[in-house]
Amino acid sequence: MTSHSDDPYLKVGDLADWLNVSRSTIYRWVEQNHFPSPVMLGVGKDDGHSSVTRWKRSDVQAWLDSRQSDA
Repeated sequence: MTSHSDDPYLKVGDLADWLNVSRSTIYRWVEQNHFPSPVMLGVGKDDGHSSVTRWKRSDVQAWLDSRQSDA
């Protein structure tokens, strides 16, 4: 089993740089179910919404690998 320390979490800016796309493109892909969903960490103070959004690197790598095998 993978522990949290073995599977780093990435910020949207890190993903945008890695994939050479904009942050809004990543969020659009998520909305369209074309990209792995983020993990919500923590809870906002007043509204109960998640305060931190991150992506598991292994999920993104699996997505990339699947796209390469489709090509």
